[in-house]
This record gives sequence, structure tokens and C-alpha cells, in this order.
Amino acid sequence: MFSKFGRIVIFILVFSLLPSAVSAQTSNGSIRGTVYDDQNADGKCSGTGEPGLAGVPIKFSSGETTVFLESGQDGSYGLVAAGFSTWEVTAEPSSEWVVSSMNPIFVTIDESNPEAEGVDFCVAKKGVVPPTLPESGSAIAPVFLIALATGGAFLLGGLVLEFRRRRLSL
Repeated sequence: MFSKFGRIVIFILVFSLLPSAVSAQTSNGSIRGTVYDDQNADGKCSGTGEPGLAGVPIKFSSGETTVFLESGQDGSYGLVAAGFSTWEVTAEPSSEWVVSSMNPIFVTIDESNPEAEGVDFCVAKKGVVPPTLPESGSAIAPVFLIALATGGAFLLGGLVLEFRRRRLSL
């Protein structure tokens, strides 16, 4: 079928292209995650039982490369041919949604870390009020301000009474 010369040419071509094919295979990684419907807008979704959210655009940027994907029916997404680089992964939901978790997330894909999993986003409907917890860095609760004002008033009243008592005893 092939002449001896043709077999030699095919052999040379196959073995000259083999290193680049192997190189391309090892210089690719993957980035996977899930977009969750953050129903209580607390910014914590992974492992909480909140459902995945389908159809949320995800943007992957690295240098001059930009790739757009959407989350699937269960909220999951994945860039399976991510080259070795630092990638900026951004959830870009529609205007009635807001990202309640960190956004964007930076992921480095290299020889020591070819796969990044759990790059998750929490997305809440606009208008959902997040819980206010003291440890969340929220503003001081009004109850605390009322207690502070009441305590200050008692302290000031006590100081005035003590000052009058001392003045009368002189």
C-alpha cells in the first residue's frame, strides 16, 4: 500500500508530532465549580443544601484568552481545556441577581495544580435581605446603641448628682 519511502515519511511525521501532542496534553488543566441559588443571601452555599442555578454566564480570562460558558441544569460548570496560567473566573448573572460570594475568583493552573475544583459562586435574588450577624462585620445593632445611650444617661445623671452632693457638703 505504501512504499518504503512513504512509510518512512509517515513514521517521521508521527514521531515529530508526538512531542507536541504530549506537550499540549500536559499543558492543559481544568476549572470546575457550581453556581448556587443563595436563597438566604448569606454568601455561603457549598454544602448547605442550596440548589444549583442553571444558565448563569461564567467568564474565564487569562491574558488575551477569554472564554464564556454557562452553568448547566444542576448549576455546575467546567472549563476542561484551561491552559497553564492564572485564570480570573467571574460569575455574571442577569440584572435581577447579585453575586453574594467572592467574585471574581483567581485560579492558578500549572504542573503542580492542573485541576481546580470547587470554584463555586453564590448568587442571590436582588431584594433578599442577608442575615445580620455580629461577626459578619455588619453595622452596630440599634439595640446596642439604645443600651449605650441609656447607660450613658445613667452615668451622666450619677455624675451630676455626685457633683451636687459634694457641692452642698462644702
